[in-house]
Amino acid sequence: MIDNIEIDEHEIPWSNLVKYLGLEMDKQLTWRSHIEKTLNKVRGTMKKLYPLTNWKSKMSLKNKLTLIKTIMRPALMYGSTAWGSAAKSYINRIQTYENSQLRVALDAPWYVRNVDYECLRRYRMDPTQ
Repeated sequence: MIDNIEIDEHEIPWSNLVKYLGLEMDKQLTWRSHIEKTLNKVRGTMKKLYPLTNWKSKMSLKNKLTLIKTIMRPALMYGSTAWGSAAKSYINRIQTYENSQLRVALDAPWYVRNVDYECLRRYRMDPTQ
């Protein structure tokens, strides 16, 4: 085992998880805890916005997508340059959640594939529009 580091006679113990600039890094850099906490935080936010983004809402599709792009996407993608090398299964969890929220906004039936929606394709191709 590696000895603890000392700075100004203060011993700094080793930790399995550290938080730096809002990113939670574990010992092996799997990013599992960061992605799970981020998804839980975004789920809570989107539950509060559900009355605005659901299929019954009178809000236009353009405004629903703007809400998703300005609130959900930045929260999900923060630090993606660092955790972008995470396992494909963790990245897929983020993509799955984003797709589910877009399907709610579009009132898409469960049996239609995501690629069949022109709106979803455009959203993925150019996230700025």
